[in-house]
Order: sequence, then structure tokens, then C-alpha cells
Amino acid sequence: MYFIMKLTKKSIILYLSKILEEYLQDVNVFLLKNKNILNVEYIVIKGINLIIHIFKLLIIKTKNLKLTVISTSHAHNMYLEYIDQINKPPIITDLNMIDAIKFVIEKTFNSLNECSKGEFPFGDVVTANLDPIIIELLDNLLNKSNEIFNWENKTITIENRYHSIKNGDFIKLLSS
Repeated sequence: MYFIMKLTKKSIILYLSKILEEYLQDVNVFLLKNKNILNVEYIVIKGINLIIHIFKLLIIKTKNLKLTVISTSHAHNMYLEYIDQINKPPIITDLNMIDAIKFVIEKTFNSLNECSKGEFPFGDVVTANLDPIIIELLDNLLNKSNEIFNWENKTITIENRYHSIKNGDFIKLLSS
């Protein structure tokens, strides 16, 4: 994947939409292989919210788009793998979605801390060096994603939501 290295509103929107598109594509494949998964919509919604939160925190903390994209993509893969594992007999346990989300966040940020060797400290959130337009975008990501995905409408399929990202609807909404 070619990376636009400059951290701009446009590049953030572009890469986040690519990650969400990849996630929804992977979810479709995952669900075709795992027809016994319950609460599919809940799993998808939590995954998208998790991806957006991780992406947002990584942009704020690292101010490094390439690292953010790679780490967020890895996080979405870990999330689906975790969901797969907790739904396979005989592994079905008391683990739940909260455990999955905590696991992915801890693994993502612990891996980043190990790789960076203190280069990107994860203390307080620091946005001082970010453009105010980017800060506003990051603050609105979750609300805008809920708007585009329209979770209340139960007739919209995961595939339709995937196509809304693929067709650029997500980019248009975030760019406005």
C-alpha cells in the first residue's frame, strides 16, 4: 500500500475508509466461514467502533499515519481472530466482547510500545502538535461513522454497508 506520509484531513479519511472497507470485507468472509456466530450485528458494530478508537488514539499519540494504518489493520485482524476463537467448540468459554476489545487494545498498544522503545510514550493524550482541523475530524469520527452505517436500520446488510464505504459515501460524509 502506498502511503501519503503527510498527516492531513484527506489522508486520515482516505486511510480510515480503506481500513473500514478491508474490515467489512474480512467480516463478510469470516461470516461465510462461521455461520454459527450469534449477534453478528453487535460484533460488526463493536469492531468498527474499536477500529475507529484505535485509529484515533494512534494518530493522536504517534502522529504517524503509516504506523497508525499498519497497527489498526493488525488490530482488526486480531479482533476477528479473537471472535473466531471464542466461538469455536470446545473453546467456548466465559470470554466475551469486552474481553475481545480489551485484548485487542492491550496487544496493539503493547506491541507499539515494544517496537517504539519509548519513541511514542502513551501517557496523557497530547494533541498540541495536530492541526485543529484534524482534531475536529478525530473528535467526530464515531458520530459520523454511526451516521453513515445507520445501525438502527436492521434491513441494511453488512455487504450494503461495505459498498457505502467502497462507493465513497464515508469519505464524502467525513469530508463535509
